[in-house]
Amino acid sequence: MSTRGIQRINWRVLAPFALAAVCVLSYSNSFGAEFILDDSRVILTNPFIARLWPLNTSPRGVADLTFRLNHFFGGLNPSGYHAVNVAIHTAAALVLFGLLCRAAAFRRVRESLGMDQVSMGFLAAALWAAHPLQTESVTYVCQRYESLAGLFTFFCLYAFVRGMGGGRAARLWFDLSIVVCALGMGVKETMAVVPPLLLVLDAGLLAECPAEAWRKRKWVHVALFMTWAFFGLFQFSYTIHNTAHGLSAPRVEVGIPPLWYLVTQFGVIVHYLRLALLPINLCLDYGWPIAQKWHETLPQALVLAFLGGASVLAVVKRHPLGFLGAGFFLTLAPTSSVIPISDPAFEHRMYVPLAFVLTALVGGSGVVVSAACRKLGRSLCRPAAVVAAVLVVVLSVATWQRNADYASSERMWEDVSKKCPANYRARLGLGQALMDRGAYEDACKVLSGLKLDLDTAILSGGQTKLVAARNPGAVYYPVLVQLGMAESNRGRFGEAEPLLRGAIAWNPKAADAYCSLAAVRITLGEEVEAESLLRQALAVDAESVGANALMAGLMARSGRHVVAKQYYRAALSRAPDRAVLCTDYAWLLATSPLVNVRDAGEAEVFARKAVELTGGTSHRAFDVLGAALAEAGRFDEAAEMAGKAISILDASSSGLGSLETRAEIVSRIGLYRSGQSFRAVSAAENESGN
Repeated sequence: MSTRGIQRINWRVLAPFALAAVCVLSYSNSFGAEFILDDSRVILTNPFIARLWPLNTSPRGVADLTFRLNHFFGGLNPSGYHAVNVAIHTAAALVLFGLLCRAAAFRRVRESLGMDQVSMGFLAAALWAAHPLQTESVTYVCQRYESLAGLFTFFCLYAFVRGMGGGRAARLWFDLSIVVCALGMGVKETMAVVPPLLLVLDAGLLAECPAEAWRKRKWVHVALFMTWAFFGLFQFSYTIHNTAHGLSAPRVEVGIPPLWYLVTQFGVIVHYLRLALLPINLCLDYGWPIAQKWHETLPQALVLAFLGGASVLAVVKRHPLGFLGAGFFLTLAPTSSVIPISDPAFEHRMYVPLAFVLTALVGGSGVVVSAACRKLGRSLCRPAAVVAAVLVVVLSVATWQRNADYASSERMWEDVSKKCPANYRARLGLGQALMDRGAYEDACKVLSGLKLDLDTAILSGGQTKLVAARNPGAVYYPVLVQLGMAESNRGRFGEAEPLLRGAIAWNPKAADAYCSLAAVRITLGEEVEAESLLRQALAVDAESVGANALMAGLMARSGRHVVAKQYYRAALSRAPDRAVLCTDYAWLLATSPLVNVRDAGEAEVFARKAVELTGGTSHRAFDVLGAALAEAGRFDEAAEMAGKAISILDASSSGLGSLETRAEIVSRIGLYRSGQSFRAVSAAENESGN
């Protein structure tokens, strides 16, 4: 075998490993990032995250299963979720590499290339994998929906191309493409474009003529289009599940006319293309405004008309660029056409379309370099390879740097607020992130400034904006609630109450303002009024976690333990992984004087769960676990757990409050060693629980 042949074989073998290394190195600093923004809704507060079955709790059941498996094996540790996201992205890059190499082996594609198929496939896949535009789909955990849909899309294309290659396994590859496409309908709705995309690939590029595609493979294409029924099946199954459990599907009122959404998308798509070529000033939440007049996006519309027309012409002439152009527009169509979505622009929507853009650029560059080599009479392969390697490294470094913005919600919202100061939602998010960190004074500064801007915008009629992120009226209520809570946490109750009462007046159909005001009244000792406010909150939203949790605590402190138990269960049914709820509920079950409330076994389960959720760092969780074990008659273990609570308390706290807590735990250890359980203050209810 020639040296050149050996090198080609080595490169073919090494390319996948090099590509995987690019993916892992680009995202090597993402594993320590926290859950941010919508990760809370998808993972942290998802009541179904801890269940592997049933799958039909959302129309995206296949993707949701991966989150459940993450939870099954690693709980709520973010690093495990990030690892799976990077693995999905790596797999998608490898499948894309295989797809490009296989497609480039077909005559019509091969003849238009200026480089060998392995080099072309590797460079396009490496640029795609390392591109910082992909961070929103990889580092932002809940956007696994997008990256997993991308993996399914690439694999459908890859399996179809393998089937086109003929051989004994051709039928198997076609069947696999159909199966993957059907499953993909349960990943994300954007998978609906795969059947028409495969038809364009077959008839417009790979087949010897369009008629051959239909004559030889019409039943394959018919089966692929029939997979749309699986999307309906996932949606129907989701509806049946909700009906059976008395749940209602979330409804999002978009309120954007389809025509103006389309006009807006002209600007959005050109912005996406700019980011593909020059990925700077990336932003997680643009709050992109809706176009109000035709001429606002006329230049961008002309650019897209040219690109679309060129793509159609290339498809008619059966040139590879035609399929790449068609693929770009088709894969963007579900989110960037006439179907209004509440937010017109998000970078994760470019996850798959970016592959078509970069493949076109790599293929075009190869043709240019090949022509230059012929004109100059010498090879430019090495300089071109160096330039390509530098590009991959530069993109990888940019991705690594961008990952740092996903380290926490505070850092991300701060980044968005700087880049899009007119995005009210970003400033609201920054205020919430500062509160979560306990920086209440800083939060008040951010939220007070935002409230002042909102007051001005509302007075000037700015609330007519259609995009929620820039709609003062849509953001005003949560700003009042958060600012009220921030002032309350600073001990400024006089400032907090008017804000929270104003929030209730602004939106009396939302429960959280009632809950926040109730918490203030509880702090001030006005528990009767607090109970009234919480009942109003529950009348608005009976499933409100905050209202049920606060009511449970209020009932427990007033001695109404049977009712408290019911409220705790209602709160935990919606937030099963909230450590404070698990701790307080376990304490009630372990220490209530009422026999019909106490349950040692259940108390131990929730106490151990609290220990796990807090990473073994909460003295309160170990103290409660000790009480639960004592109630079960395991006094030696109870004393041991209480001892751990004291050790954690001694290592982490100081002050009078800590000394008092320590003394209480020590007294409980004395009870356990004498063979007695601990009992809370006598309940006001009788044993019947009336």
